[in-house]
Amino acid sequence: MSRRTGTQIYTWKERALSLLLCAVMLLGMAPVLTPRASAAHWADTYLDQLVDWGVMRADQTGNPDAPVTRADFAAIINRAYGYTETGPIPFTDVAVTDWFYDDICIAYTAGYMAGTSDTTASPNEQLTREMAVCILGRNMMMKETPGESLAFSDGRDVSSWARGLVKTAVDNYVLSGYPDNSFRPQSFVSMGEMAVLVTRCVGTPISEPGEYTLGDVFDNVTITSSNVTLRDTTISGDLYVSGGVGLGDVKLENVTVLGRIIVSGTGESEKGDASVLLRNVTAQEMLVDNMRDKTVTVRAEGLTEIGRTSVRTNAYLEDNTPLEYGLKTITFDADGEEPKLDLAGRVKEVINVTPDSTIQVAKGTVEKLTVDERATESTIIIDRGTTVRELNLDTGTQVNGEGDI
Repeated sequence: MSRRTGTQIYTWKERALSLLLCAVMLLGMAPVLTPRASAAHWADTYLDQLVDWGVMRADQTGNPDAPVTRADFAAIINRAYGYTETGPIPFTDVAVTDWFYDDICIAYTAGYMAGTSDTTASPNEQLTREMAVCILGRNMMMKETPGESLAFSDGRDVSSWARGLVKTAVDNYVLSGYPDNSFRPQSFVSMGEMAVLVTRCVGTPISEPGEYTLGDVFDNVTITSSNVTLRDTTISGDLYVSGGVGLGDVKLENVTVLGRIIVSGTGESEKGDASVLLRNVTAQEMLVDNMRDKTVTVRAEGLTEIGRTSVRTNAYLEDNTPLEYGLKTITFDADGEEPKLDLAGRVKEVINVTPDSTIQVAKGTVEKLTVDERATESTIIIDRGTTVRELNLDTGTQVNGEGDI
């Protein structure tokens, strides 16, 4: 692990990767024990935590060394991150009568489990380390990195479908694997090892509507329910508003996040407001993204101050903070079809690097808007009554609307 002086801080990547990789490496260091009724198992604390959260049933924890199947893991991830929406699936090996049918439907609809082929989910196949890393990585909104990781002696043994996320999970982070410097991507994961992974990544869950004051939290916080207000809290890890919150109505008030804020909750709330409201929130970085390319809506107000906001999906961002506060720099770097970013309020700086995209300034002002050379064939729409004070365009960008420039 790289060393820092007392005045240096970890970036969000290092924090996120640290939590994930430490959990993954614990899988390799966990002692192999034969469970006995008279002796406690090293994983009991983690399994009991999942039971307390309602992620597992107590009768599922009897054999911590039992292998985890893909169906088992889907059911646990769905409950841990609050996913409930079902949809059609293309898998011929999942029957409506199977106990895991709904969970596979939910996992596929949420976007974190694509299947082992176009028509198979392999629900009874045992979960491997590379599968676990990829599923957790997708839920932590990690992007795939091209190439293979050279951090481990068996890096080339990582399956082609997993290489991008595994590489992201080790790039820029110095660590050792097993004593022989291997990662063992195809090794199976036990129930106890799975419990370590999930509890470390989720951190402190908020899974029921209500008002919460957590004080100082020294790990992640994961919000998986709508109609939540979190206030007067300092989080040393990441704050994740899961895609499981649906239409949201999540309010953060007087919250400081030393890691990053990850907003995946989508759409307008049932009150017609932004799904996530930030009031007097401080963070170095916010990531706006979800696995389904749905529109995410966020409003900042009060003395909210976030240095960098990365938007990787369609989004509506409204910044109603004073000029010296707010979302300091917004970078639009989205995938998918017809990517669009809608802006409102007192927006400070926006950089567009998304090809074939549209940025619409719906109301208010934008101090500075730059279209990078990578954002080919982009369109800027400036509505009547709005102002962009500084507009820097690359050739090929189209500007429409009746606002002021």
